[in-house]
Amino acid sequence: FIDRFSTYYTPAVMIVAALVAIVPPLVLGGLWNEWIYKGLAILLIGCPCALVISTPAAIAASLSAGARRGLLMKGGAVLETLGKITKVAFDKTGTLTEGKPKVTDIVAVGRTEAETLALAADLEIGSSHPLAMAILDEARKRDINPTSASEAKAIGGEGIVGKVGGVELFFGSPKAAEKRCALTQDLRDRIAKLNDEGKSVSVLLAGRVVAGVIAMRDEPREDAKEG
Repeated sequence: FIDRFSTYYTPAVMIVAALVAIVPPLVLGGLWNEWIYKGLAILLIGCPCALVISTPAAIAASLSAGARRGLLMKGGAVLETLGKITKVAFDKTGTLTEGKPKVTDIVAVGRTEAETLALAADLEIGSSHPLAMAILDEARKRDINPTSASEAKAIGGEGIVGKVGGVELFFGSPKAAEKRCALTQDLRDRIAKLNDEGKSVSVLLAGRVVAGVIAMRDEPREDAKEG
């Protein structure tokens, strides 16, 4: 603001001061010493000292206050731009959300929720993937003690396979699951609904038969405002 203001204000003050100092002596026959003095007085009075000094001080105070609250801003231009902002986009993970996915839904098929979760946890033991950690955390909450699957192997972009009790398991994306086993329309609709709610959905297959669906989501922080 101060830059835009000075672009017009400073030349205007200088022109007015020059006219006051020159025009009366030339046109009206005034004394040069007197009118030059008055021109300099106008130039001095017209200098916006308070505005020039207060603006940098206000910006410095704002930057300091933001830093104390963990908000880093790159210069005063950022502060001036804030007044024009109508929409804000956040990197939600760890900002608006907990940064830690949690199991939100378990759709068991032909077995109980606990059995479905236990099989998924068997495959995920030893994995450091955030969604795998969510599965294992939920298993611990339900007092489920998973046993490590044999021949466990991750398949890039699809999921993970392994064997538990001689049964081949697959746990991964719905698209990858459909390559191995046909999904019913009802199950597709359930998966689509969960996806629309912003949840990550994984399908569990046991012996190339659907054993269940598990949905996970990085939940909003308690102090995050809805809007």
